[in-house]
Amino acid sequence: MCVSLIAKILGASRRGQILSALIVATLPVGILEASSTQNDYVMTFWMVCFVFFGLQLLKGARFFSGCYGGLALALAIMTKATAMTFSIPFVAWIFLAGLRKHGTKFFPLFSLLILIPLLLNAPQYARNYQLSRNVFSLESESKNVTNQDHTLQCVVSNALRYVGLNLAVSNTQFNTGVENVIKWIHQRFNWDPTDVRYTHADEYHVRFMRHEDNACNTMALVIFLAVTVLFFYRRMMDRNILFYFLCLMGAFLLFCFLLKWQPWGNRLLLPLTVLAAPFIALVLDQTRRSVGVTIAFLLLANCLPWVFNNFSRPMISKTDSIFTTDRNKQYFSNNPGMYFTYQSTAEEARNGCSNIGLYMTTESWEYPLWPFLGAPNNKNLRIEHVHVPNPSVQFTDRMNPFDPCVVIGDGATVEEAKLTINHSTYIKTHQWGYLSLFRKDPDGKLAVYARNTLINNMLNFSKNANQLIAQAQETSGLTPQFVSQIFLLRKNALTHAQQLNQDELNGIYNGLGTAVTELFIPGNELFLKGISRQDPNLITQGQDKLNTWDAWLEKNSNNLQKIFQ
Repeated sequence: MCVSLIAKILGASRRGQILSALIVATLPVGILEASSTQNDYVMTFWMVCFVFFGLQLLKGARFFSGCYGGLALALAIMTKATAMTFSIPFVAWIFLAGLRKHGTKFFPLFSLLILIPLLLNAPQYARNYQLSRNVFSLESESKNVTNQDHTLQCVVSNALRYVGLNLAVSNTQFNTGVENVIKWIHQRFNWDPTDVRYTHADEYHVRFMRHEDNACNTMALVIFLAVTVLFFYRRMMDRNILFYFLCLMGAFLLFCFLLKWQPWGNRLLLPLTVLAAPFIALVLDQTRRSVGVTIAFLLLANCLPWVFNNFSRPMISKTDSIFTTDRNKQYFSNNPGMYFTYQSTAEEARNGCSNIGLYMTTESWEYPLWPFLGAPNNKNLRIEHVHVPNPSVQFTDRMNPFDPCVVIGDGATVEEAKLTINHSTYIKTHQWGYLSLFRKDPDGKLAVYARNTLINNMLNFSKNANQLIAQAQETSGLTPQFVSQIFLLRKNALTHAQQLNQDELNGIYNGLGTAVTELFIPGNELFLKGISRQDPNLITQGQDKLNTWDAWLEKNSNNLQKIFQ
């Protein structure tokens, strides 16, 4: 609706307004993001509101238009910092055109568009500066996405590659052709399409996808390019439409100038794609009615695959339809294998605990744990990060210290069996595929139990592997099935052994830690490496060490049983 109002302010008829709204409603990236956790469409909404109220301010110089425009821009910037890049050309246009039309009395009203965003974002900017001497973000984070080279080559290369992404269709041969053309242009100018100075990717490909991260707006781009040619060919040089078009192009080029090219950049450009709809509608509004009607039907037909066959959340599917799939499972539409891990971890963590710590990285999936743990209905629930490796650790709440009873760790990050947090010891009691659970161990009993469990599991896996080897030698030999089972058992035994502490084991029983470290672990490593590489020598070396380990274990078995029974 807001886009249709922008079209109306710029002079579109009722037909043009409807067409502009239809263009927005049928954008593939918009359709996919409408049901996703991506925040690009949220920022797009505020950007569209900002442009609308900015044009109203330009038209009538009203106080509330300035206030609403400033609030919308503030919220857009709060949502995603790229809003600043997209808004600069529009702010410049509103200022210059307003000054020309209304004179110096426009200054106080225009200042609302600047002061309100600054005031509302000032606390966050002050915190960022206090944290890292950078107003917008940590330097380590911004360095990954901002261009290190600000040249014409950088802008043209990024622009070409984004255009290429938005020309993808469901024909691999066509997409390869587009990709090759983009690469050929780079080669002609001796440019590298994966130049790390302005590229946040290892390769460049043009692919057709129905996923919110990488989908394209092919038809919208083709129509935009066509109406742009028509606009200049027929010299439809209405001042406001021309300036609006220049703002769109300026924002796109500024985006290419400041930020590295990214494979998922189409979703980052969603605000400009949506704001391009009024321009397209205004140009088509001055053509035959049949042209607009034809394009409307094409847009409706083109969007249906994204509506009904969303890769992550399909409406029509025998097994994964959004109408039949449990809401909690839909959190993991893109990684269904993680559902069991998160569900099991949350159930175990909720057991008698309301203070839950998170030991995770910026790449971890945190959000699903919140609803699984009972937020926001459980008012006693407190969830906080306990391992913060970046400078924001200085903002720890000193007045209300956090003392978790359990800690949930990212399985890919936390490999230790024991953690020390705020001078308290936490022992890993559960390990799932993607997460692990640590419980507070004030008296050390959990540590003993966990250590004994690791040792017993390690010994059992190793024993079962030896039994399988003996069985294979007595029957049909080491068939692929036997090898696969032995490999898995040895791998599990090694995983448990690697979590044990050598000094601690030696303290419990003299020589145990040394035997595990020098015989059992390297023996399993060589054995597994030999199977992976199909190298009999490595397998033999590994088995020799394991045989020596078995001999040591048998010699000391009576004493060890008394300790770990």
